[in-house]
Amino acid sequence: MIKKDFVLSYKAQVIIACGVSAIITLFAMMASVMAAAGTANGGGEAILGDPAAIKTGEATFYQNCVYCHGSKGSGGSARALQCRDMKPDYIFETITNGRINGANVMPPWKDTFDEKARWQLVAYIRSLRTLPECDSNN
Repeated sequence: MIKKDFVLSYKAQVIIACGVSAIITLFAMMASVMAAAGTANGGGEAILGDPAAIKTGEATFYQNCVYCHGSKGSGGSARALQCRDMKPDYIFETITNGRINGANVMPPWKDTFDEKARWQLVAYIRSLRTLPECDSNN
């Protein structure tokens, strides 16, 4: 009887330990997903108005994007970015995964720039919607 109670008690302890471990793992996974979502949506968008982020994004733009999008996003072989009120998530998604529009192909930049650098590019591109040239177009 004692041996049987011990075995049941041991099995109960193992089941409880596994359950607790599963719950801890579940909470850790949820926290990881929530942190990633916060970085991708809220965390990145938090830098959109930051002058330092815009300046860094501008430098990255002139090193990599100006060839197609022109100086200050004025256009070239790709569509102009000036004076356009695009949603930050749309810009981030396009930079990250690229885009194909007929013969125009924008490559994905997710393997070239880390997430912060892509958000800095978004900040710079968003700043182009308020250039003085935009006032004369309205």
